[in-house]
Amino acid sequence: MRPSTATSADGPLNLYQAVTLAVTPEAKGRGTMVTLNDRIDSAFYVVKNNANSLDTFKAIEQGHLGFFLDSIPQFYYSAATPHGKPFFDLAALNLTSLPHVDILYGHQDSNPELIRASAESGAEAIVFAGTGAGGWTSAGRKVAQAVYNETGIPMVFSTRTMNGFVSPESNDWSIASGNLDPQKARILLQCALAVGYNTTQIADIFDALQVS
Repeated sequence: MRPSTATSADGPLNLYQAVTLAVTPEAKGRGTMVTLNDRIDSAFYVVKNNANSLDTFKAIEQGHLGFFLDSIPQFYYSAATPHGKPFFDLAALNLTSLPHVDILYGHQDSNPELIRASAESGAEAIVFAGTGAGGWTSAGRKVAQAVYNETGIPMVFSTRTMNGFVSPESNDWSIASGNLDPQKARILLQCALAVGYNTTQIADIFDALQVS
């Protein structure tokens, strides 16, 4: 969070702790992790919460996996897999880029034609960073449904609040992101599209992330 030219730069210690964590036997089976500011988090859940603060990376609902005591990893829990976490074997594909997925930011009187413009510019899926629990304007939802009917591309509704849960709706075209923020929902979509999943299969992946 602080460059090497700043007072008390945090980069060297973060790097040292990251390498230490990677070779720690207790880290096995926990998936990709993020370590910063003496904290250990699941990459699947953690988000950046502040543009400047050293303690910016947090999983607000799920909490930290552990911490560093004198740069030695300490875990709060035994290894566990996030509920419904998918796996994509991208290494075998030799990709140089991931599919085009746009994020649209929701606000009062947002321009619904941006949805159509996104699809026409080549987006293979669209993530809506909605208000509240995935809310969007009535006019925007009509256009989103129309674009879905025309193209069949996945329409995933998340929340711009960055934390919280978006539940499924009783229709056959919108997909709820669960507790994935817009950025994480976009990455999941890119991975799923890269391995050839269709809209139905993608909907099933997001459904598996819902709290049971």
